[in-house]
Amino acid sequence: MKRSLNSTPLFALVVAFLLLSPVGSQTPSGGTGSGPVQSPSGTNGSALPPASSPTGTLPSNGTLTPNTNSTNSTIPNNTTASPTPEPIFACGNAPGQFVVDKPVASSIAIVSQQLNISWHYSGLTNTSAYPRNKVSIYYQNADGANPLPTGWKLVTELNRTATMFLWNVPQLQDGNYMVRLVADDLDAQQQQGKCYPDSFPVASSSARFRINNNIPLATYTDGFGASSGGLKPLQVSFEAATTVAVTGLAGLLAAFAGLLL
Repeated sequence: MKRSLNSTPLFALVVAFLLLSPVGSQTPSGGTGSGPVQSPSGTNGSALPPASSPTGTLPSNGTLTPNTNSTNSTIPNNTTASPTPEPIFACGNAPGQFVVDKPVASSIAIVSQQLNISWHYSGLTNTSAYPRNKVSIYYQNADGANPLPTGWKLVTELNRTATMFLWNVPQLQDGNYMVRLVADDLDAQQQQGKCYPDSFPVASSSARFRINNNIPLATYTDGFGASSGGLKPLQVSFEAATTVAVTGLAGLLAAFAGLLL
């Protein structure tokens, strides 16, 4: 007996499939699908945030230029700091002064030996404030009438609290010399137009003293007259000579007797 197509289970299954399946759903590849498109982040319809770029800009040549506004930027090696400006002093009416104690006019320094250079400050000097940084010692040959402002040669630079220095005298020609004391490189004699503030120690020079290469020998005035040639025979009478001899012998005998006792 022939069966009707409408009564077959296969026909009913095909009809049910066609009725239940959605038409026109698109897959990510452009075909039909059975559900909504999933974004790469896993959320429905939301896009990923833009990728972060490194600090800097990328020019057309493909080289990354660092961001110079970054707080961790470093100073180039060839960059130098600005020098500290020299302090500017206001000119005053009552400056202090160095007072040189040694050397004095009668001092004689010997080459390769030590010369004592010492000083103190006048009463107007504010030693708690000045010198601010250092004391410089200079020397100059003083055989001429006056020392030259540009003729001073540096001996040494000392701490601001120093008041004495032992100078190892270098190889110099015999002659008269002077030393000069200067605070904080401020010397109106060497730097024209400079001035000193109140209570600042004005630069000061010592008296002329002598520097020799050899220790001088003591000299005495010839008391025998100009025609004596410095020497004259000693004339002593016989009586005087005898008296001296007897006195000397008696003294020796007395000393010997004292030893025996």
